[in-house]
Amino acid sequence: MSWEEVLAPPSTKSSQEQSLDGATSPGSSSAAATVEIQEIPPEVAQADRALLKVVAAMGVAMFAWLYSVSEPGSWRYYLAGGICAAVSHTIPVPIDVVKTKKQVDPTLQNMKFLEASKQIVEKEGMSVLLAGLGPTTFGYLLEGAMKFGVYEALKPLVKNLLVNIARKAAFLSFLNTQLVAFVVCGAISGLAAATVLSPMEALRIRLVAEPDFAPKGWIQGGYKMLKNEGATGLAKGIKPMVFKQVPYTVVKNVSFDFFAKHAYSTLRHYGVALTATIKFTVPLLSAVLSSMLSCISSQPGDLLLSLINAHGGNRRTRDIVKDILHSERGFKGFFVGMQDRILHVGLIVTLQLLLYDIIKRLCGITATGLA
Repeated sequence: MSWEEVLAPPSTKSSQEQSLDGATSPGSSSAAATVEIQEIPPEVAQADRALLKVVAAMGVAMFAWLYSVSEPGSWRYYLAGGICAAVSHTIPVPIDVVKTKKQVDPTLQNMKFLEASKQIVEKEGMSVLLAGLGPTTFGYLLEGAMKFGVYEALKPLVKNLLVNIARKAAFLSFLNTQLVAFVVCGAISGLAAATVLSPMEALRIRLVAEPDFAPKGWIQGGYKMLKNEGATGLAKGIKPMVFKQVPYTVVKNVSFDFFAKHAYSTLRHYGVALTATIKFTVPLLSAVLSSMLSCISSQPGDLLLSLINAHGGNRRTRDIVKDILHSERGFKGFFVGMQDRILHVGLIVTLQLLLYDIIKRLCGITATGLA
């Protein structure tokens, strides 16, 4: 299978399939050539609205429960996380647009970043570099609040739970470690972040992949997807989102915690005063290292997310995985756009973690690594 076939929209058929269609239904080629997504029946729309209400109610209930069992002042983690994620993801939107287009457009695959950017602008105009700005800002405001807030709020709860489990038997003693507790917290918070981000990310990718999809803005695009494809259209990327978001969150949050903690511990050991400059440099360097690791760990999930949301249709994640593995690129196909993403994610994560640490301290929370 060629890479162009991997990237082809779900409605695209091979020449063999088209000839079979022509043989079974002669005279219907003009009708089959254009497949329009029809407006969904009212009863399906009502079901979608009911589903959205149920999901929203469950989400609010779970968040309320988590907040009720969290330590006093935990709202500051959610605030800091939401602000830093929204700001850090909004600034490099043009980079993300180029990265996404390179992942879903075979004509841009082998171009360098600047070359691809130039061709995109010449073909679609400068405004295309801000495609998906609305869902990016709003989506990552929610995503950041969940990713950081849930992670920090769960730390004492998960630690106590693992301690109690480790006491049950000697072979479970490995659970009573800070690393295991942080990984569990990161996985749960990554799952929560993936859930709230998936609809906005599906909309963002559609706006980037199909510039004419919603000429009146992203809210119109979201309504159009919901109307034409139902709630499943906005949620069809949840599986690759989990594949991307969980390892991304675990690696990013946990490595940032440990890099900062180790750096501060080493500086204290050698008697270095923790000045304002040191408290800026340590989280900055820790964020740079964490950004590299989190980018590598989440790259396959990011590619799957782009491919499944680029166009309409019911293409399944496992089918895309098989297509990639059977293509001429093989396993390397999962890392298409990696260089552009390192630039994109490296900037995002470094800025995000640095802002998170600064906002936390402004809210009266101890700097990461010093708690």
